[in-house]
Amino acid sequence: LIINKYNILKLFPNKIKRFFAFLNFINIDESLNLKYIIIFFGLAVLSVLTTLFTPYGLKLYEFLGDYFKNTIYLKLIMEWQSFYYLPIQYLQLLYSAFFIIIILFSAIKFFNEGRTKPINLWDISAAAFFFLLAFKSKRNFPLFFVSSFPIIVYFFSDFFVIPDKFKIKNWPKQFIIIKIFLIIALLLLSFNRLLTANYIEDPFIFFKNSHPYKAAQYLKKHPELDTNLLSIYNWGGYLIWTLPEKKLFIDGRLSQYPYAGHTLMEEYYEFYNKDKIEDKINEYNIKLILLNSREDPYKLNWIDKYFLLFNQEKINKTENNLKNYLDGSSGWKVLYRDDVATVYSRL
Repeated sequence: LIINKYNILKLFPNKIKRFFAFLNFINIDESLNLKYIIIFFGLAVLSVLTTLFTPYGLKLYEFLGDYFKNTIYLKLIMEWQSFYYLPIQYLQLLYSAFFIIIILFSAIKFFNEGRTKPINLWDISAAAFFFLLAFKSKRNFPLFFVSSFPIIVYFFSDFFVIPDKFKIKNWPKQFIIIKIFLIIALLLLSFNRLLTANYIEDPFIFFKNSHPYKAAQYLKKHPELDTNLLSIYNWGGYLIWTLPEKKLFIDGRLSQYPYAGHTLMEEYYEFYNKDKIEDKINEYNIKLILLNSREDPYKLNWIDKYFLLFNQEKINKTENNLKNYLDGSSGWKVLYRDDVATVYSRL
């Protein structure tokens, strides 16, 4: 006796029938095809094996494991922060909500009418996986967008019926919708890019209003200042680009690297601990410090202010203990200052 889901549907009550209807909705027969499973796991194993040929070998996975042991980066680094950290990405939230509504609407329509096209289990699994990653960190949203896009296309191709006179013979209707959507999206993106692009000849000068361009030029002209330099984390990448010869404390690479009993990022923030500033400066023999000349206040938008009721004054109340220490210390002086950056030198 061969028992499959269609035989069982005749034997069990409605709740069990709904369960098997759900299996049909996610297209379980095709999704669990042995051929697809072998291909998926084969490519996954191959991808892992290729990383072993890098100079890092197994140490790469040891390093990645530290991201699960210590998750401080999820709070300290903006791109790793979740949706609900400022600045809140409202468009990402709206798209995510739209995706959830589509999934719920498709499921309800399928169970009530039985006409909705089944969703591939691999597609829904990938979209769900990247949705969780995107909710965890803003930087993962593009992966969620790409993985969820096919499901949205399938939904609209099933929801909007194309009249026969507009159909192209032998072409699945979802291909037409995909092409129309892609053409419109590409045109809008291209047009937006043309309007917003800044065409520059010298990228070093382009960042001069937000990065220490003039301060870096000053340090280049004074090679005698070849000593350990502490800078704010956000300028690290710019400084290794413009001053690769400088001994910089942190530059944005491997911020999660285990160091001094915690991560390198946490060690950097020790310099802003009011009770540890002087000890840390002495420990690393820091003789030059590069900081912001001004602290630009964070500006809330109207949704933040009037809907979420955030307090702008409270958000901008954080003290810069390191700057206060340098300004009030007799052992440090201002060597250079402009509108963007200030160079402090140890006496």
